[in-house]
Amino acid sequence: MKLSHVAMAFALIVALGVLPGCASTPDDRVPTQLASTPTPSVSTPPSKDELYAQAKVVYEGINKLQLALQRAGGADELPPAFSEFVTGEVATDLTAIYRKWKADGTVSLGPEPRLMWIRPLDKTLQGSVVALGVCTDGSDTRLRQADGSVSMGRPVINYYFFKFFDGRLKAFAADFKYVDQC
Repeated sequence: MKLSHVAMAFALIVALGVLPGCASTPDDRVPTQLASTPTPSVSTPPSKDELYAQAKVVYEGINKLQLALQRAGGADELPPAFSEFVTGEVATDLTAIYRKWKADGTVSLGPEPRLMWIRPLDKTLQGSVVALGVCTDGSDTRLRQADGSVSMGRPVINYYFFKFFDGRLKAFAADFKYVDQC
């Protein structure tokens, strides 16, 4: 798994890994408040099921924010709300992705990709405490380029790795693979 060179390819994958029903409000293209990520009790380590539930909340937050950026056509910097959900390589890659979207004039026209499944992974990476596999089908999702051309998404499996930073579970590494179907 090579994670250091995923920024460009990760752009379409992450861009299309959006949960159904997560839409920006008409007046706010980039939400500033989202539900807080649950934090475990200090006295009792979280169970695998609790970690999985927390990771799903983080995943949902990331994708809600991404959808807003995609519809807005990217940004020079990630909105501050992203720091609640991502750090490290994921934050760096997302910043590069949405700078490129803005520079290239890329805008998501929808519809949102369909979430086909989300599962815990029995893998660790660089000290991760939980990992998720997420398959989304963006076959119907249209992305318009500055020249007016439109490209379509495709099914993809994303792998997200999470660990705690300052008491908050965050995605810090990710990988993906294109698939024919979920």
